[in-house]
Amino acid sequence: MKLKKPTAVTVKRVLIGIAVIIALLVVGDQIAPHIPAAEKWIQDQGVLAPVIYILLVCLLTLLCFPMDVLFVAAGMIFGLWWGTLYLTIATTVSQMIVFLVSRYLLRHRVENWLVDNQKMRILNRAIEHKGAQLLFLIRMAPIPASPVSYLMGVSSMRFGKFVLASTGLLPVAFASMYFGHAAIHAIDDANNPKASFGWDDALLYMGAFASIIGVAYIGHTARNAIIRAEKEEAALAET
Repeated sequence: MKLKKPTAVTVKRVLIGIAVIIALLVVGDQIAPHIPAAEKWIQDQGVLAPVIYILLVCLLTLLCFPMDVLFVAAGMIFGLWWGTLYLTIATTVSQMIVFLVSRYLLRHRVENWLVDNQKMRILNRAIEHKGAQLLFLIRMAPIPASPVSYLMGVSSMRFGKFVLASTGLLPVAFASMYFGHAAIHAIDDANNPKASFGWDDALLYMGAFASIIGVAYIGHTARNAIIRAEKEEAALAET
């Protein structure tokens, strides 16, 4: 199978990821003094820290706040393993809440929004025909998660299928969370004169770079599939 050339969106996501790494390293000396205090505050919160994070994600998701920022924050705040657990819970629960709010509280407003948004109407019809499989691909593409969940709330998709298809968000979420974890590690190393670069560091940074490339490729592939589905749906609507 012949690979298609990267789209402008794919290239943009890779460049943004690299730019963020460089920016964090440049301003690391300004951030580093505050890291111990931040870590101590998180430790002082105990079990409340993950609860606060999950509640904050749920609230900001309802307001369509960019989720990538929240994913990165999980890695910076909680580290790799706990960050994965809390991020998985927060991502899943927040999208479920958006879906239920759309279906039972804001259905009329969301339906009115669809009337004025042709692209989302086409996407909605495509998902109606293709089902949860297309939604899974959409979750991996560079498309804001919250508007799609609002859209699904007024669709005919069942709640269980929605939750299952929304697991497509998790690979992207994990990659962003991993990136946040690697960024904090890089800042610590850059501002610790006694730190030495070892194999663990090399593997960590290679993993961060690989996560950027992997997410960009997944997003590129998913986006192509979505574009094809939208074109097919638009052609059917014209006939």
